[in-house]
Amino acid sequence: SAGLAETALQVGLLGSDLDASAPSQGSALWLTDLFDTLADGLVLLDDKDCILLINQAAYALAGLSHDIPRAALLGKPLASLTLFPSHREGTSPLVDGASFTLRSSCQRDVLVEVRARSGGKLLVLKTQFEQSAETRKLHLIEQEYRSLLDNSVIGIYRCSLAGRQLRANPALVKLHGYASEEEMLLAVQDLAKGWHVDPTRHDVFMQELEASGRITDFVSQIYRQKTREILWVSQNAWLVYDQDGEPLFYEGTVMDASDRMAAEEEINHLAHHDHLTGLPNRFMLLKKLREALLRPHTASSVAVHCLDLDHFKDVNDTLGHQAGDKLLVAAGKRLRDSIKIGDVLARLGGDEFTVLQFGVRSKADMEALAQRIVATMNDPFTIGGTQVNVGVSVGVASYKGQEPAGLLRDADVALYEAKKRGRRTYAVYTAAMGNALQDR
Repeated sequence: SAGLAETALQVGLLGSDLDASAPSQGSALWLTDLFDTLADGLVLLDDKDCILLINQAAYALAGLSHDIPRAALLGKPLASLTLFPSHREGTSPLVDGASFTLRSSCQRDVLVEVRARSGGKLLVLKTQFEQSAETRKLHLIEQEYRSLLDNSVIGIYRCSLAGRQLRANPALVKLHGYASEEEMLLAVQDLAKGWHVDPTRHDVFMQELEASGRITDFVSQIYRQKTREILWVSQNAWLVYDQDGEPLFYEGTVMDASDRMAAEEEINHLAHHDHLTGLPNRFMLLKKLREALLRPHTASSVAVHCLDLDHFKDVNDTLGHQAGDKLLVAAGKRLRDSIKIGDVLARLGGDEFTVLQFGVRSKADMEALAQRIVATMNDPFTIGGTQVNVGVSVGVASYKGQEPAGLLRDADVALYEAKKRGRRTYAVYTAAMGNALQDR
């Protein structure tokens, strides 16, 4: 019965024979006679939901009077059948796979199943008592799974191994900005070309899928297909095999991960940056310094400048900690403007700042930056309407094979020497400074 019904749908929607005349009674009645042998009711509709054919079982289930010949129904809208008042009111959409129950005039429940194709629809009518218990069970299971698919907030899809989208649930359709599954499937032809922002990402996805048969939490940037917006998604996918163990296609889920990635990015930023000034913190500074010292062509051209604001404690004591915070933010901006692109400025805590200077070719390069920093910080700041004069002391050390911690320590020793010289100045580390500090 199901196979013949599908044949009716294919033959009936060829178009030219049934649309050639009005209402094409000869062809329609020939098909009707052919399908009168079926126990199931069949109603074939065109793309405007007008009747192309109706077999004897459907004629009976619809509760029509024999005074109305079946031939007279051809070309009439489906709403002319009294069995379909809910369709007339627009409450039972005739979409592919839909099923619903109607009450016939002879007080019998009629199950209506919809099979839609391009150009029209086929309605299969069955009385409830004609269904076996097993059939009803399968129908209920199908309804449950369809409900899960259609109402899921997570995108669900099926895709060919070649990259063609085969199915997409409403959540995935909405995620990509389309109005219907049909529109999306027509628009999205090749996931390998149009899905990932990084074109190599699809190759990685397929390699992992083929290697293990399943992928979990595959995070990528993709294009929202209709609008070409960029968003983050997390994919789970699995291969589906035939009875011989050969892969047929793959299925999966897609979840918008944009909020998650934004949160992770914020957490990562907070872990590596000072919350007050937004500058890199000690952790990030050491990371950058280790990376530079591991590269032979850059290690020999690295210098470290340790800075302390002069008399910063006086600002906190006289104007309050809020003013002190504003001064630190302003000092950070001024220091950032005084270094070249590629150098790193970090705040280690309190009024301590550090600059990693790269590309140092001579002692003169180090001193030029230190002098610029001192001069920049000598200009007064205006904090809350009050003019604040603070300077900066700078200690400078260059890489001579030390560990990162040793290089920072040498710059700190030079900073101590600069403060001894009266502040608002700089000092470049020498071995004598280190020896004198050790003796002390």
